[in-house]
Amino acid sequence: MELFKILGTIAIANESANSALQETKDEAEEASNKITKAFKKIGTAVASYFAVEKIIQFGKTCIQAAADAQAMESQFSQVFGDTSEAAAETLSSIADRAGITENRMKGSFTQIAAFAKTTGMETEDALALSERAMIAVADSAAFYDRSLEETTESLQSFLKGNYENDAALGLSCTEVTRNAAANELYGKSFQELSESQKQLTLLKMVEDANAASGALGQAARESETWTNQTGNLKQAWTDFMALIGGVFLPVAVDVVTKLSEIVTWLTENKTVVLLVAIALGTLTAAIVAYNIAIHASAIATGIMTAATTAFGVVMAFITSPITLVVLAIGALIAIIVLCVQHWDQIKAKV
Repeated sequence: MELFKILGTIAIANESANSALQETKDEAEEASNKITKAFKKIGTAVASYFAVEKIIQFGKTCIQAAADAQAMESQFSQVFGDTSEAAAETLSSIADRAGITENRMKGSFTQIAAFAKTTGMETEDALALSERAMIAVADSAAFYDRSLEETTESLQSFLKGNYENDAALGLSCTEVTRNAAANELYGKSFQELSESQKQLTLLKMVEDANAASGALGQAARESETWTNQTGNLKQAWTDFMALIGGVFLPVAVDVVTKLSEIVTWLTENKTVVLLVAIALGTLTAAIVAYNIAIHASAIATGIMTAATTAFGVVMAFITSPITLVVLAIGALIAIIVLCVQHWDQIKAKV
């Protein structure tokens, strides 16, 4: 009896053990399936991210970034001329103090100097104004929680005489306050000032407002803020794409130039292009008509068999494959003649 009990216990335990093992196996398979599905999804996502069209789009963006950077460098050189090296050092110094990447300010820095020069300022004076302006912009943007780009636009507009932007810069610009500032600087009313003096007066008003409000030096104090750092990161990514695009930009420009030359040639040789197009159109129409005629020949044959009238004869001629082949040959001959007549032009350009 004890033996049977032992065997029974073993059997029951074995069954439980097998059940547990089977359960574990099922769970393992289920987990494996989940992992497999997860990896498939990840693979799909990665494949999608690196899809050909996305790579092409990234390439286009890089080339555009390189072109924009090249244009900005060209503008910088044109505006500052012989003082470009000094201007670059000045901009670098402002960037270090404010904790802002140079290229985030470079476009605005150049535009402010360019506008100052149009009012009669010498390049050195325009550089000095741009330095003061960018410091004021950086402080105002940080103090009033606005983007650097938005504040730069407000200051540029303000210096051009759009006084309604005064509130965005933290000051009140009225005829009274403008005259007071002008008299303090130059001893005369604002309207009596030269255009360059007006710019310097307005900039001094912004600087005074920043000093009075406590905004002066705010850019340096808030250089580690989220807004500033994400702005720097965005500019760094743009600079990275410009670096990549710079390698391919000359090739892209060369390709576009060649395409432009071909379009110039096509424009100048409209007659040749038109004649070739007509000939090709004639040939195409003849081939299409021939294909239609092949399928219509059975119907046409039935009509000709049933009708002995002049109409039947006409239909026979129109739908005859021989007639259509003759038309096609005629079109081909026309193309050959045109090509022979203008071969030198076609060979040289096409």
